[in-house]
This record gives sequence, structure tokens and C-alpha cells, in this order.
Amino acid sequence: MTATAKSSALFVSVLFAISCGPKSESLVHEEEEIARSIENSKGWALEKDTALLYSIISNDADLLIINPDSSQIEGIEAFREITNTFWMNPKFKATHYEVKDLRISFSRNGDVAWFYCLLDDFGKWDGRAIGWENVRWTGVLEKENGIWIIRQMHFSFP
Repeated sequence: MTATAKSSALFVSVLFAISCGPKSESLVHEEEEIARSIENSKGWALEKDTALLYSIISNDADLLIINPDSSQIEGIEAFREITNTFWMNPKFKATHYEVKDLRISFSRNGDVAWFYCLLDDFGKWDGRAIGWENVRWTGVLEKENGIWIIRQMHFSFP
């Protein structure tokens, strides 16, 4: 084996060891904070706690949400309108949700993260059961003033 090949093999081994090694406490803490923001972006609906929702959703025109039917919600004003007309409507009642198989990755500088999970999200509309089961959910969060804010979400069915 040449010296270059040995160096390359050592480099790959070190990278593998780093990527598979234990996570630092700070990284674990950041993942917990991100998971909490992701959970709260659904959980707020159980009590219709809009203060919680708006504390973890991007409050500007850059917010982007893509729904399974390919419809889009662009910007905080459009999101507030949908929230007020659908989720805050007395006919809507969130019943339960579950975030499954959550995976989180970080940017190199650690202030941006993206995630993937499966989501079950159920409720009732005028007494009739509605919801999603095993929808794929991906998104991007950015850390602003110490809080992980959701910037973008995409939902799709397998």
C-alpha cells in the first residue's frame, strides 16, 4: 500500500470514527431543542396555543410549507390566514399526533438543521375524523436568538 493510500485509508477511518462516535452533550442538547420545536409545531393544535406556534415558526416572508397536494403556503401572512380559517375554526379539533423516526442533521457551523420523520396527525372537522398517517415530513430550521425556528416544511405521502 502506498503512503497516499495509507493516508487516505487513515483519513476515512478517522472520519468514520468521528461520525459514528458518541455525540457531544451540546449536540444532544441542540437535537433535543430541535425535536421540541418540531413537536410543538404540531402539538400546539391540541390546545390551539398560537403563542407556542408562532414562537417556533419563521415570522417572515421566507416561511415555506409544501403540502402533499402540492399546494404551498408562502410567508407568515398566508400561514396566519390558514391558521385562523382552518385550525382556529371551532369545527376543527386536533386529537393526536406522533412524530416517528426523527432524523436531524446540522450545517457545518451548527446554526441550521434539517430533519426527516414520519408523521401521524389526526383531528376532527365538524365531528368527522380527518388526518394523515405516515406522511413524510422534512424541514429546515435556523437558530435565531437561541431558539430553533422552522423556516421550511415539506409533507408528502409515500
